[in-house]
Amino acid sequence: MSIDHSWLPTETEDDVFMDELRNEVIRAYPNPDRAGCPDESALRRVVFGGINEYPNSDAVMQHTMKCGPCTRQVAIFVKEKARERPA
Repeated sequence: MSIDHSWLPTETEDDVFMDELRNEVIRAYPNPDRAGCPDESALRRVVFGGINEYPNSDAVMQHTMKCGPCTRQVAIFVKEKARERPA
């Protein structure tokens, strides 16, 4: 019996979905006063060090999913991390 994998999204579809999700969070949660935002070093630590490496990582990621400015900063760090990977 073979498994039909045709329903799985392509890498391009995944990228488009993630871009749209990020943009929606940024639009829906502007947080102009940066209420409850972790400092930039905490966001960087979660992206570069690994989500489960630090005790407050879960709280940082939960906040990021409801904060446009933090979502934007995490996206910048993710791109920075991708550029640092050897080809």
